[in-house]
Amino acid sequence: MRRHLLLYIAVLLTIPTMAQEPNFRDAARYRQMCQQGVWSVGLGIEPVVSLTHPTSGHHGGHRFSTVGIYGFTLEGGYFVADNLRLSAALGYVANDWGGMLLGNPYDAISTLSTFRLKLGGHWHSGRWDFGGRFVWGRSTLNYVAANVAEGGTNDDRFGEESFKDRRSIVAVAYEAGYMLTPFLRATAFYEPSLARGGGYAHTLGVRLTIWVPFISSIACK
Repeated sequence: MRRHLLLYIAVLLTIPTMAQEPNFRDAARYRQMCQQGVWSVGLGIEPVVSLTHPTSGHHGGHRFSTVGIYGFTLEGGYFVADNLRLSAALGYVANDWGGMLLGNPYDAISTLSTFRLKLGGHWHSGRWDFGGRFVWGRSTLNYVAANVAEGGTNDDRFGEESFKDRRSIVAVAYEAGYMLTPFLRATAFYEPSLARGGGYAHTLGVRLTIWVPFISSIACK
């Protein structure tokens, strides 16, 4: 957990350096971007995400936790009223690179990934936005056992047999975002979830999104 917190802090400390000083022109842009009838699309990366997966009883029946730094989100939104945006998003995150960064004391390999569909709404106020979404998706834990005959060591939690544990999940997402520029948003999110067949899991992290509103006076300047 300490390593997770250090990664969060490192990413959050870099965010203020990317922000621009506010001015009257930008303030007008933000108001226009949040008006009723505006469509928008965004492509986001998730450089730091804490992931958990509830393993089934066949594989220990506990929660597997790791850090994902290989994630992306594709999102579309529409303002149904001034400052009120509805959105839909597809997201994927995995710990392939996170496991390499944090180290692995075993020769066995454990990788965790999630794929999610998110539907919800956000309230905008200037550069800030706050919202929630309903989430449906799948969490997958892939365990590749080591070759013990050649001196390999396995994870005591999972044993000596390789397996792939897939769990369908439902969740509620809580998000808070801040526009660093008219086209770049930083978002912190927390998604507690329940897995099919029982078990709790979550994702917790930050997202940086390149945001494009479909307004000529904004997109073309």
